[in-house]
Amino acid sequence: MHNVSFYYNNGPPERRPLYTGNDRKSQLRHIFMTIKRLENLLNPNEDGDLGEIIRHAQDMGELVQILQRSLPEDAAASVRAANIRDDEELVVLAASPAWAAKLRFEAERLIAAVRESGTDVKSCTVRVSRD
Repeated sequence: MHNVSFYYNNGPPERRPLYTGNDRKSQLRHIFMTIKRLENLLNPNEDGDLGEIIRHAQDMGELVQILQRSLPEDAAASVRAANIRDDEELVVLAASPAWAAKLRFEAERLIAAVRESGTDVKSCTVRVSRD
């Protein structure tokens, strides 16, 4: 077996410059461009995949809040997460098997709360969170 190392730009990482120029202005331009690229990547308003993931996470957080407001305080605290599948199924994650059983009895209330927010759901499934 041969020990083969491949380095991008034909050199080990410690020898590659982080910027292309030798002066301070080039260094700052490189840092600024890197920050701008990172901001664009993390911007939830962009059409990229990460923006879509961030928007979906925000929607799930809002959904959990809607469900929690529709329940008594002790039951509301047991809702860990929620999502609506493409087939319009509401999936709720409960903190424990006991809470999952109790939330199953509240399925109609949960469906009604989501519908009142303007989202169509046909069914509700309650599962136990694995934290």
